[in-house]
Amino acid sequence: MRLKLWQWLVLILPMAIIVGFLLIAAGAQIHAWGISWIWGVFIFLLLGWRWLLVKWTKPTIQQMEAVMAQVGEEIESTASKRTSLSEGSDTAHQIEAVLQETLKATQQDAPIWEDWQIFWVRCQELIVAIAQVYYPEVKYPLLNIYLPEAYGLLRGTVDDLDLWMQKLSPALSQVT
Repeated sequence: MRLKLWQWLVLILPMAIIVGFLLIAAGAQIHAWGISWIWGVFIFLLLGWRWLLVKWTKPTIQQMEAVMAQVGEEIESTASKRTSLSEGSDTAHQIEAVLQETLKATQQDAPIWEDWQIFWVRCQELIVAIAQVYYPEVKYPLLNIYLPEAYGLLRGTVDDLDLWMQKLSPALSQVT
């Protein structure tokens, strides 16, 4: 749901009226008018503006929450289909422990866009740790990753991200 032109005007008009009124009132006549009733009008206009803003943007927020819930359900169903590990297996617990350690270590890191190097180091550490869980006898696990498998993993991740963005784009475009 996009806002119509008249809705935008109603949202912008109170602020323009307030600014214009205060500029005029700040002139020579402000002492003659008295300022006590001006603040009542000011507050009334702001409260009305806020009420209209909430009323008109509420359907967009509900739509976005519904899309996010749908995407979350699809992620869970996709993850449950792709998971080859059983929940009770020792391997699953080891991988979960490795992932938790990596997540704890990354909490103190700078954001990705500020320090790409630490991000790639963390990714490599995670891949090595998971490879060690599956193949503890291998000395250099990064050398045992086959190119088609790595490409398939990256391509699948990008495809999933594209699918999520296609589903979220209508709601995101309305919010922005």
